[in-house]
Amino acid sequence: MARYTRRTRLPEPEALDGRTLEMAGRLLLGPEWKRPLAKLLGPFHPDGPRETIDPRLPFRWTMEPTPGSSKPFNGRPIPGWVWPVLSELLHQRALDLAADARDAQRLHLEIGGLVRDGKKSGGV
Repeated sequence: MARYTRRTRLPEPEALDGRTLEMAGRLLLGPEWKRPLAKLLGPFHPDGPRETIDPRLPFRWTMEPTPGSSKPFNGRPIPGWVWPVLSELLHQRALDLAADARDAQRLHLEIGGLVRDGKKSGGV
């Protein structure tokens, strides 16, 4: 039987920067978060809702300049409108996860009770 382990706590954000954006993106969308983030942010664009923002932007928002590199730096600053949107999306995600955790705990207790009582299903 698979055991689930607790993940370590996220470090506290130190600034509204690419590292914090990455933490938020991973919590909302998983390890491949950059392109989905462009779609997630599209409806919240300050110039009006759209299907997506430029999918290159989340990549550019997390870029760091390479010291001594002769290549042009294509990084971009993270626009201020992104942070309140991410804050609200994270809040909603936390509420959804809390509801899922309550449902999982309730189901765990119900199944455990059925197992202890020796009740069996009629099969699949």
